[in-house]
Amino acid sequence: MAASSVGTQVFQFAVSIVMARLLFPSQFGEAALVYSIAGFANIFTDLGLGAAVVHAPRVTEELLSSAFWLNALTGVALTLFISALAVPLSLVYGQPQLVGLIIVVSLNFALSCGVVQLALLERSFNFRRIAIVETGSAIIATIAAPVCALAGLGVYSLAVGPLIGTVVLSLWLWASARWMPRRWINRASVRELWSFSRGLVGFNSINYWSRNLDNILLGGRVSSASLGEYNRAYNLMMIPVGQMGAVLLRVLYPALARMQDDPRRLGRAWSRAVAAATGSITLPLTVTLAATAPALIKVLYGSRWAGVSPLLELLSLAAVPQILGAATGGPYRAAGRTGLLFKLGLVSTTITVLAIVAGLPWGTRGVATAILIKSWICLPIVVAPLARILQLPLRKLLGPAIAGWGPGLAIAAGELSVRFLMPVSMPAWQVLSLQLCAGGILYLAAMSRSNDEIAVAARSRLRHLATLRLRHRLRPGGVQ
Repeated sequence: MAASSVGTQVFQFAVSIVMARLLFPSQFGEAALVYSIAGFANIFTDLGLGAAVVHAPRVTEELLSSAFWLNALTGVALTLFISALAVPLSLVYGQPQLVGLIIVVSLNFALSCGVVQLALLERSFNFRRIAIVETGSAIIATIAAPVCALAGLGVYSLAVGPLIGTVVLSLWLWASARWMPRRWINRASVRELWSFSRGLVGFNSINYWSRNLDNILLGGRVSSASLGEYNRAYNLMMIPVGQMGAVLLRVLYPALARMQDDPRRLGRAWSRAVAAATGSITLPLTVTLAATAPALIKVLYGSRWAGVSPLLELLSLAAVPQILGAATGGPYRAAGRTGLLFKLGLVSTTITVLAIVAGLPWGTRGVATAILIKSWICLPIVVAPLARILQLPLRKLLGPAIAGWGPGLAIAAGELSVRFLMPVSMPAWQVLSLQLCAGGILYLAAMSRSNDEIAVAARSRLRHLATLRLRHRLRPGGVQ
């Protein structure tokens, strides 16, 4: 799953550079407005049914078929509903060209019908197959976007690519899971599913708005170009946060669900996994985005995207607490406390709304600063109740993660030193190269002394490979 996620992100990142040179910031701003609305509706397509199937102690044909038909019917209803809103929404934003884009994007809901198949693969820990399916469909969708742009579809290329990916993903999941519904909706099964998923749906709904309200409010206050710059910065910031959810927590959740009757064991497993991932992977990636932002944006996107740099710096610093906060979703779900997760989401979303509104008078930079401040305020609100549920002191729950921040701080020191020491006249690609080299050297030095589980495992693996190579060289006939 790690190889799949990282490979897909790198490929999508490379294609996003191409798309940034084929389209204008205003077109990305239009797509951001549409996906902010359509993405919220997508929450109700899933209805938390996949997580409910994984969490269920025992699955029956009635349970699986009920989950499938609920997902399918909800998807069709959402497509019709969002399509009907296309004209009113375009009038609200004063952009009539959004009508067709909204209708195309809404088709994703009706065509996304592989939730149960995916849950069955996750429940059986068949993550190799999931990686193949999701990577393949993501690559097809990503390639389709620039092809459509070159064909002259303009902003529609940002919608047609994901739509193709949705179709391919659904078909591939059906072929991989080899399950199809044999029953109709069962009331008892619906009650069982809803008792778990209702809190998750509520949390996902308010969490979505807390993450996308900035785009919606900024859309009525700043230009499409400024919104496009903000959207690019936010998407870059979300890479390390997304990696945490896409790899570690996704693989960890089915295992944690099996520990739901032993909260201390569940807490220790989660703490170790989060500490390993944040210290060695996600935090270094986050600080690299912040420290190299000016040179990175110039090299990747060109000078017309220079406005992204200050936004990326602010939002990347906000990603650090968001990574830890996002990681708490797994143990809350595994412990069956989705209702409490929803209530905590209400509190954090209220703080988010107040912060964004406070930052709006200063435009995109004001909102980015507000998100940075609220992210650190919301972290203890989400983590403290989790420590009580898992019956662990807060210092033992988060202590390992914070103690493993050494490699990330080492990268920041190296990259920031180069950034402020190099002359302003130096080409951006040279500055970026020196920053990455300096940060990489200090990162490896910190990892060589770190007690982080990933660092220890990596050193052990390297020693093992070196020993095997030495034995091969010393065998008769093996000396070169």
